[in-house]
Amino acid sequence: MDGHDFGSGEMNVFVHTDNPKPAFEIIKSLLAFKEHMRELKAGYRDFEEDIYTPIYPEGLKKFSVV
Repeated sequence: MDGHDFGSGEMNVFVHTDNPKPAFEIIKSLLAFKEHMRELKAGYRDFEEDIYTPIYPEGLKKFSVV
């Protein structure tokens, strides 16, 4: 885990990994606030890039960090 922040009505958690999709599946299974899963959004980006690729929920077209 690289860090986190809270504000603007959201919480961000930053994780460094070479395998973002499997890492997210593990993290998702550990979440203690499963009642909020409908609000959860996840994405990843390469370190050299600024644009995120959305991975959750399925069908999410855009992901960004405010």
